[in-house]
Amino acid sequence: MKQEDQNLREPREDDKLEAEFHYEQNKILKWLDNYWYHYKWVTIITAFFVIVGLILVVQLVNKPKYDINFTCACSYRMNAAEYEAYEELVNKFLPEDYDGNGEKAVNIMVYEIFSEKEYEEAKSEAEANSSEFFVNAKYNADELKNFSQYSMMGESYLFMVSEHLYQQLKAGERLMPVSELYEGQDMPQGVTEDGYGVLMGQTDFYQKNSAAQVLPEDMILCVLRKAEFKQGSTDVERYNHAIDLFHAMVDYKAD
Repeated sequence: MKQEDQNLREPREDDKLEAEFHYEQNKILKWLDNYWYHYKWVTIITAFFVIVGLILVVQLVNKPKYDINFTCACSYRMNAAEYEAYEELVNKFLPEDYDGNGEKAVNIMVYEIFSEKEYEEAKSEAEANSSEFFVNAKYNADELKNFSQYSMMGESYLFMVSEHLYQQLKAGERLMPVSELYEGQDMPQGVTEDGYGVLMGQTDFYQKNSAAQVLPEDMILCVLRKAEFKQGSTDVERYNHAIDLFHAMVDYKAD
């Protein structure tokens, strides 16, 4: 048989047929593929901001709620255990649950700030004990800046500070005279000579509570004048609550 005839012969049942593969893409997948091609970066950027937004919302919802802000600034920073114990102590002295959420909670803002004198004293003490002492100058300057800025925001009116920081606040005419906080009443023990604060070391709050004694005894409790730029009812309440806690800490007499 000629070659041409072999190529033209009828196929037999046992002949293998070459399969034809037909691929038809799913319409949804086709749409997604087309969408991703045209809007890839828009989708990525949008998803990024949505995720960040969700994280912020979750943090806002879970953010602890406090009745009052209390600022503590000196050359000593409490460790975690000391802070927790001190926070628990101050919470007990808070007169009321002001926000009515069933829990008395004070937000204690802590700043670690050395004056030049405090630095030299700490350095000399360390050298006497054959040890080293170092203060990061930039960190110290940043802490002082943050403290100064926060004190002018009107978010906190009750301050417990070192002598150095107390003098700075007084020089700026930021402090309420204790006599105005005790108008018509006997003055408490421990009032500073200039009359703008109370030495914590002379109060029963300090002397009778070990949690308070982790901080230097010469720290001064004082109340800032109300911020003039804040006149809302919430700001007035915040200011009055600070005065209430001041009295609770200063007037406390142990049995």
